[in-house]
Amino acid sequence: MAKGDTFPAEMVGYVDEETGRRVTQLTSSPSHDHHFYFTSTSFHPDGEHLFFSSRRTGKFNIFSMNLKSGRMRQITECEKISSLAACLDPRGHEVYYWDGPDLKASDIEALEERHLYTVPQGFRGGLLSIPDDGSRLVFPATPILELKTQTEKIYSGMQEMFERCDRTDIVVVPTDGSASWVAYRENCWASHVNVCPTDPDLILYCHEGSWTMVQQRMWLVRSDGSGRRPLRPQEPQNALGHEYWHRDGQTVGYHGHLKEGRTDPIFGLINKDGSHCREYHTQRSTGHSQSSADGKMHTCDGAGLICLIEPEDGTASFTPLARHDTSGEMQIGHAHPIFSPDGKFVLFTSDKSGVCNVYMVEV
Repeated sequence: MAKGDTFPAEMVGYVDEETGRRVTQLTSSPSHDHHFYFTSTSFHPDGEHLFFSSRRTGKFNIFSMNLKSGRMRQITECEKISSLAACLDPRGHEVYYWDGPDLKASDIEALEERHLYTVPQGFRGGLLSIPDDGSRLVFPATPILELKTQTEKIYSGMQEMFERCDRTDIVVVPTDGSASWVAYRENCWASHVNVCPTDPDLILYCHEGSWTMVQQRMWLVRSDGSGRRPLRPQEPQNALGHEYWHRDGQTVGYHGHLKEGRTDPIFGLINKDGSHCREYHTQRSTGHSQSSADGKMHTCDGAGLICLIEPEDGTASFTPLARHDTSGEMQIGHAHPIFSPDGKFVLFTSDKSGVCNVYMVEV
């Protein structure tokens, strides 16, 4: 199989037994298929095409899908794609991804490939983030460490990485091919780098590790290394994370647990300047959360369910949309729900069939 090859539709529709909502299983191959990480969109700006990673050809590559016909097209032909880390050009022209140590761009129509950057030897590049103007890619570069505690079990090496990692470069690579630079160098493990959609020079990132061990997770820094500060100052007992930008470029969403007299989980929203912090107590963990393009709706994937989050008066309730029932045993199998551009659907991944597949439920 090669880039440009097309594949027939695999869509299967069903009604969720618990909620009565219409769900479409978009992929049904015997291999793993999953959408991009939840801090990036997998939807083309036209709203009619979806981009996802698939191992249907024997190795992970990136594919597009026409959401009306279900037909798929192979976009890349690579040996070592980091399948979860890819992101789309908000202008709809290219998809960006890691092929081993090389950061590449592929034209989604002509399929022409460009090389943008190679991570230094001994380091690996992380999740890619791009602002709305498509001008640059921002990501963490962390040292490749041989972790004695790492097994096939997810997160098995996290504690050792937390203890041993003493450097992370937050790197900026312009998409026009001009010179890259290190925006900021942390002396610890950092990840979850997200550039502000409306301000390409403002970068959100986290101190990584088990949430109960990280003293202050969420940070902001300018692309010239100035203005570094915590987004939401964090008390030692608190566990907060899975932070993401709203499309307005003003608001950041997150979730976690507070232990200041109450131990129940919360869903949080905060302005980028640290003002207007709203934390809504919930009866159970949200899991990963995300918000619609207009910021009026929120979704999450906790407890095996894709739900809408409805914040009001200091608490938030959940409205189930569909069961995802993914095992969570693989990072690529996390549900990671995101809204479609028009807010009418929520996209998610599940391995409930035995392999990862991509699904979409009506809102």
